[in-house]
Amino acid sequence: MAELILSAVGVGTAIPEFAKTVTKSIDYLADMGRKYKNAPKIVQEISVFARDLGQGKLTLDVSLAEWASRLEDLNPKFKDSLHDYLQRLQESVVETSAVIERLYDKDGSLKRFYFSTVGERRVTRAAKKFHRWQEDFVQLIELIEKEKTLTHRDVLLSSDQLMIFSKGDGEHLSPVPNSRRLFVGKGEYKSHGGSICTIDILIERRPLPIDEISVARVASRLSRAKCDRGILACIGYRQKDGIELLFRIPSYLHDPRPLNQIIGTADNGKRIPYPLESRLDLCHELCRATLSVHTSNFVHKNIRPENILLFRNSNNTQTANGFGCEELGVPFLTDWHMLRSFDDLSSRRGVNDWVENIYRHPQRQSLEPQARYNLGHDIYSLGVTLLEIALWESFPEIVCKLKVVSLEDGPAYSALSYVRGDPEMTRSVLVNGKRVNVAINLASALEHAPKHLEDANVAPRLWADALCINQSDPNEKNH
Repeated sequence: MAELILSAVGVGTAIPEFAKTVTKSIDYLADMGRKYKNAPKIVQEISVFARDLGQGKLTLDVSLAEWASRLEDLNPKFKDSLHDYLQRLQESVVETSAVIERLYDKDGSLKRFYFSTVGERRVTRAAKKFHRWQEDFVQLIELIEKEKTLTHRDVLLSSDQLMIFSKGDGEHLSPVPNSRRLFVGKGEYKSHGGSICTIDILIERRPLPIDEISVARVASRLSRAKCDRGILACIGYRQKDGIELLFRIPSYLHDPRPLNQIIGTADNGKRIPYPLESRLDLCHELCRATLSVHTSNFVHKNIRPENILLFRNSNNTQTANGFGCEELGVPFLTDWHMLRSFDDLSSRRGVNDWVENIYRHPQRQSLEPQARYNLGHDIYSLGVTLLEIALWESFPEIVCKLKVVSLEDGPAYSALSYVRGDPEMTRSVLVNGKRVNVAINLASALEHAPKHLEDANVAPRLWADALCINQSDPNEKNH
């Protein structure tokens, strides 16, 4: 009977469906102790064990098997072992049921001679195999847990594995232009094979407190991801000035710039005329980068120009024509702290930031999003970004309003401090309804100021010398 039940399903079937079928077979096995007259002690023991297994242990075992089989960073050998163990369970149920059924006549009476000469020994052997399956399965799950823990430790970088070159009293790290969390540096790295090489490094820093287990999981996933398009190879994470994800930059890439600082930029007051063909090529590369994330069974959850770095390619042999495609660069995604698999649980935690909400699907806006994050939400964010590139306009428009106040009235205000940067590279902002070109660094500071002022609970009025001082009046500039 158990064999007939199990004949309709194989281990290759989805684990939950397989579990339902095996449960029916185990229930049948559990009823044998009551079904047959004067069941021997060994048969009753098997029935009790099968009943306990069916009433809870099997559900737990199958849940553990399903959890383990869905770990994308699990050693393939362990996944094969899970398949083998479930196959063993199926065989044990069928074998044990068949052995017990052969002990009885059609009227349900025990074949005593058969039982005493052959049957008891076979039933005992089947019972031991059945019990051993449970013990071995628990040990396999424990091994998977240990391997999972060791994998996370494996991506925690020590000073024996990575040494970033120093300058003065500390590491020589350069911030990525207009980014608060990204830094580049150079150092010596020892691979798992033991070889030592000098590499360029991108560091993505997150201040504490942050869940180290989540960061370790992200680092582990990224270290196994396809790094051919849009994803830099992650070499691990470390604890220093917060928790940092570290990525290896190919030697032919250099000078990373965030996409949001390039879109709509101007040179001496004139917008840089990147050809439409170059912009469409960039769109194509971003689509391939996002596809690379999704084919690795991940969702990024924060695709927007601020989190896309463009690297210049020193291998590009095209002649510089002023504004060719090579000037836009090779795109790579950053800001991986929210990365998760398609089927990971979601906390449904949102962020109510007006700039970020421009790129978020309507169902994912506000502090309490309506839906769990899915692949379609990534595509929505990508679509908004592609539209910006095609139009070459930054959607988060910066609007300023100048107001004249008397210092004698003691008005509350905050002075905006920023690094001026290249005076020829500018971005336009609206000031009292008129478009004014300001340095890129100032534009970035103005863009993020409202959020910082709100968090700090300080006066929302700003003083920015480049806007508040008439730059065409020498007397006012020198006052």
